[in-house]
Amino acid sequence: MILFTASGALAEAFCDQYDCKIISARLMEDKELSENIKKATVIVHNAALIVSDDLGKFVNDNFGLTKKIVDMALKCNPNVKFINISSMSFLKDDENYMDPQSMS
Repeated sequence: MILFTASGALAEAFCDQYDCKIISARLMEDKELSENIKKATVIVHNAALIVSDDLGKFVNDNFGLTKKIVDMALKCNPNVKFINISSMSFLKDDENYMDPQSMS
């Protein structure tokens, strides 16, 4: 199962083609987040705070959340593939996304 850490057009496009689950990692309790990570074969971390006037909130919501997800994955599902959506390697070409199972 491909686990998306937030909703959006990208997640929805993949859910049309693959076994996926879309969650709100930011709003989810640790136990529930951990259970979802355990079931995933791929984590696509697409949750992000784009704009904030508060630098502390910006850092916590982006770096802090990413670190939390990576730490949980290392603990409960160390073989899961992790894709940080800021990577443009996610795009196959201008109109298509790559198969997440083939990414490392």
